[in-house]
Amino acid sequence: MPISLSSVQGEPRIVLEGVVSPEEVDQLHELLRDHPGAGVDLRACEHLHTAALQLLLLLKTPVAAPSDTPFWRHFFPQEEAVHEDDHAG
Repeated sequence: MPISLSSVQGEPRIVLEGVVSPEEVDQLHELLRDHPGAGVDLRACEHLHTAALQLLLLLKTPVAAPSDTPFWRHFFPQEEAVHEDDHAG
């Protein structure tokens, strides 16, 4: 499953992996609604449907994204990002 919920230092973290299709956007929305303030980790995400991207932007979700990718940096500047050091399973 491309979307899972984990915990980092007691804080909820939503992890997106592989391909996140439009079918998963409702699940992502439910997790974000049920865990307000949860960060989202995109580092293992290979493809993010634009509906999911729009949801993250609309909700101003803190995101950890591949820092070496200009595409992600454009949408999720470092000052808004989840700290990459926090990544743990």
